[in-house]
Amino acid sequence: MEQDRIFWEKFLHPQMGGVFWEVGAGDGVVGSHTLGLEIKCGWGGTNFEPHKQPSLYAAKARKCRMLSTNKEFGFEEKPDLVAIHRPQEFTEIWERLDEGLIAPQWVIVENAQPDPKWCRFLKRLGYELRFFFHDDEYYELKRSCLRQETDVRRRMTEAGC
Repeated sequence: MEQDRIFWEKFLHPQMGGVFWEVGAGDGVVGSHTLGLEIKCGWGGTNFEPHKQPSLYAAKARKCRMLSTNKEFGFEEKPDLVAIHRPQEFTEIWERLDEGLIAPQWVIVENAQPDPKWCRFLKRLGYELRFFFHDDEYYELKRSCLRQETDVRRRMTEAGC
């Protein structure tokens, strides 16, 4: 998609290699925010789509891991970018962000019905809206917040947590 190409070139410059989660990924191709990163920039990650038919197609079309249920969704990898389609359906992702279990550099929210609660939520966590196009909003975690999270992780590791 054109807006994703603009986003990659302007903000990722393009960053080679990275980890993504695409949540509500549909068929993994149409409307995907991560397909170009996978093909052109060597990113890897996980596409998550709970609806069976699109999930089956995505498993054939993409190299990345494709999961279809919450129980399977592997949270062991720490994503650099999370793209969330239909954000109201995936509360577990918002909970993980809120709890600090994940803190990707970028969060993309695709929502056909504008809802300012996602913007307020991400702003509270230290994200800043950097780019928007049609129904896609691209948020970046501010550098000071990244430093704070790194410090917290380091202290937890030192404490044996």
